[in-house]
Amino acid sequence: MKKMLLYLFFVFPLCSNAETHTVTISNFQFSPSNLNVLVGDIIRWEWAGGFHNTASVTIPAGASSWATPVSTTGFSFEYTVTAAGTYNYQCDPHAGFMLGSFTASGVLPVTLSGFTVSNQGRKPYLTWITQAETNTSHFVVRRSYDGNIFTEIGQVPAAGHSAAVRNYSFLDADVRSNYRYVYYELLIKDIDGNFQLSPIKLFKNNESVKKLVTAVSPNPVTEAGHLIIIFNADEKSVLLANVTDLSGKQLLTVKLSALPGVNNGHIHLGDLAAGTYTIRFTLNGKTETHKIIKK
Repeated sequence: MKKMLLYLFFVFPLCSNAETHTVTISNFQFSPSNLNVLVGDIIRWEWAGGFHNTASVTIPAGASSWATPVSTTGFSFEYTVTAAGTYNYQCDPHAGFMLGSFTASGVLPVTLSGFTVSNQGRKPYLTWITQAETNTSHFVVRRSYDGNIFTEIGQVPAAGHSAAVRNYSFLDADVRSNYRYVYYELLIKDIDGNFQLSPIKLFKNNESVKKLVTAVSPNPVTEAGHLIIIFNADEKSVLLANVTDLSGKQLLTVKLSALPGVNNGHIHLGDLAAGTYTIRFTLNGKTETHKIIKK
């Protein structure tokens, strides 16, 4: 039986030391598009290609808004997180589909030294370790199939008060087998109702169907010509999209940057005439073809 692989294992402290989180801007997407951070951390956007900016849309009370100029390769911008809550932002020239977010939580007196997701009986098996706990109530396990929208799938009681090493685990027995990637996070709650989010972990399901493109929408494409592509990538790479007409003539070639997991890309078809087209997607030797209609 082929084994699923453990993806993204590392040991991290949940403490007050500021961390810098890098978001790459390229090919009409922010990568990663969603992050869990702590108050005091720094978000650093780095422009890898295209003409984009980053601008806050909704922010927590007490936080500062931001809006950078539209720029391209080589530009960077840093923002220090000063308030807990969810921050939503966008690229102004591509508002509506080029979106990103991060959620900041305060620091709880919990030292989480390990959080892994591995395979047990073809199911994701989550394990984590605490070195010390104070007033900890419980851990909420949350799952996502796109890395952005998380749903609670279970709770694990915490030790409460402990200076010793504690080991915890959770088996996700209900994960959908048709998804190649699944995201997990822990929400740590104390007895006063305060919470802190762990970093997001990615689980790679090697038993699932190895589908490259999971969604192409809208289809038919509207007159504006904005086509959203959701696709999987096993490693950092580039998705090549070749657009041809019914005669086979190549009209457009687009390169979409990809990170491991679920990716969101964009192809602008506004300059094409109304009609039926074929898009040939290629990534790391795998090719898929999709037909689309332009109104």
